[in-house]
Amino acid sequence: MSGNRRITVAAAAAAVLTVALLLVGCGDILDDTPDNPVEHLIEVERSNMEEASQRWENIIPDEWKELNEKMQESSFISSVNVSGDLDMGDDMPAMEQQLISGMLEESSINFTTKSDHKENKEFNEISGEIIGVDLPTIELLLCDDFMGLKSEQFYEQYLYLPVDEYGEFMREIDPNYVGPDEMMTENPFEDLISEEKAEEITERLMEHLYGNIEEEYLEVSEVDYDSPEGEVEVLQFKVDLTSEEAEGILEGFLKDLEEDEELLETFTEVMIDMAVDMASMFEATPEVPDAEDKEEMIEDIKEGLQEGREAVEFPEGFEMRVLVDDDDRIVERELDFTLGAADTGEEFRVVLNSNSWKYGEEEEEVSGELEVGPTGETIVVGYQWDISPEEEGTRENFHFSLGEPGADFFIFDGDKVNYTDSDTEKEHHDLTFDIEIPEEPQAPAISGSLKSEIDQDLDEGYHESKNVFFLDTEIPGPMGVADQFAIAFIFDVDVEFVDEVDLPDLEEKDAVNVMELDEEGWEEIINEIEKNAREFVDEFSQEFLGEGMMPPEMEGEPGMEEEMPLPEPEPDSELPDIEDDDLDLEEFEDMEEFENMGEL
Repeated sequence: MSGNRRITVAAAAAAVLTVALLLVGCGDILDDTPDNPVEHLIEVERSNMEEASQRWENIIPDEWKELNEKMQESSFISSVNVSGDLDMGDDMPAMEQQLISGMLEESSINFTTKSDHKENKEFNEISGEIIGVDLPTIELLLCDDFMGLKSEQFYEQYLYLPVDEYGEFMREIDPNYVGPDEMMTENPFEDLISEEKAEEITERLMEHLYGNIEEEYLEVSEVDYDSPEGEVEVLQFKVDLTSEEAEGILEGFLKDLEEDEELLETFTEVMIDMAVDMASMFEATPEVPDAEDKEEMIEDIKEGLQEGREAVEFPEGFEMRVLVDDDDRIVERELDFTLGAADTGEEFRVVLNSNSWKYGEEEEEVSGELEVGPTGETIVVGYQWDISPEEEGTRENFHFSLGEPGADFFIFDGDKVNYTDSDTEKEHHDLTFDIEIPEEPQAPAISGSLKSEIDQDLDEGYHESKNVFFLDTEIPGPMGVADQFAIAFIFDVDVEFVDEVDLPDLEEKDAVNVMELDEEGWEEIINEIEKNAREFVDEFSQEFLGEGMMPPEMEGEPGMEEEMPLPEPEPDSELPDIEDDDLDLEEFEDMEEFENMGEL
């Protein structure tokens, strides 16, 4: 097995820990209510992790998740139209502001997709306009056998490439090309690991980890807890380990993994599948490890686990405290430990404090602070998330901070309202936010919003939405005067689910297979594209100047496309004085009006 294919000791250890962290909670570890404290804590951790995962998933509105799922399994036609507006504040004269704003109002770009799920074909089209002048349209046709590209303004026929000749085509362009021979038409990261294997690995990891925690290490008691709703009685799980005890648990856990041949084999198979899938993106014929290679990879993992048992220390022991209410919800957690490297003496600190309280079924408060990093160089991540019911929906308040002990250097505050309009029955998701960088006096102050209005009925086969993103930035300037900049983007989305999709037929369109072109054929196509491109630029320039840059009385005048010479001043002539009062400039709309331009 070649050296670049070997799994290093560090990679093996990192892979085990990563999979353990990512997969915990994917399946039911215990089906029945456990009888001993260790099993009870396992069940509590699993259910709370699932609840936390669901909370994060709920950040994305259900309508978007349901729409995405439907689009993965059905044929559809979609359109996304993007337009915008811009305000440069007082730094730009009003006339220029109005000119730019007018240009943007008459400019947009549109993305159209037609997807045939049955035939696994997809058609994409990009079109747009600037000040009412059409831009070149680009068409892309994808299927299992070929990829076709066309821009009719430049070349009337489709140019297409068979997917199984992709490598040959790339080598004609670049003789040193070493990538895949076949064009990828599917997402290589889909289904990297099956749910069955994920549950198997998770269950075995959990069994080995908690199997090394002796019951006497876990102290369980009932304590009073000062909750937001008053004092309540909760169950406390407390672990306070010495250095020797913590290292003993880690050593036992890693030794169990090392001896579990079935788990190591399953884990190695997953690693191989992932490596081959990723390598296929960059290599023509990715190397697939054989039985001998697989055995060598397992030995590498064992070696890494053995070194981990000897290399990691807990110089300050291990402390954990978990408070659980009557509904088996974790309301408070404290975690404190330091990992040390036996050979170098380097230390890595981890301190976590978190709180969670739920009022009934809909209202919840979650907060916490994580300090992590090399001792003396830790970073602190703080978070708070409050969810409360509104008259017609819910409100969410977010706070996120990043910094070092005692000082934040990045702060994000957000407020999100989700509700259903009782008159239109449309769903609304309105997010406003502020971003602050406290330690940088010259850092910009950033605020913005993302507002969505959704009309969706997947049973009836449609989705319509209007989404407005607004960003306002103030950059500190000389003498405390701030430069202001604001921009808005509007996304109009329409999706229709259909039984059949009418897609271009390359044979009927008399398409050109680029692999069948000789040098003369390529030269003919390139010359045609260059000629049409020059003609388009000339026509676009004339229309663009005629629409926006020339006075109406001068549009269409012969010779106006040529540069006009400036008149020579008469000898000894003087320029007239122009006072501010002589200028009749219309004042631009204030920032509040601009921000409201995207109100739904």
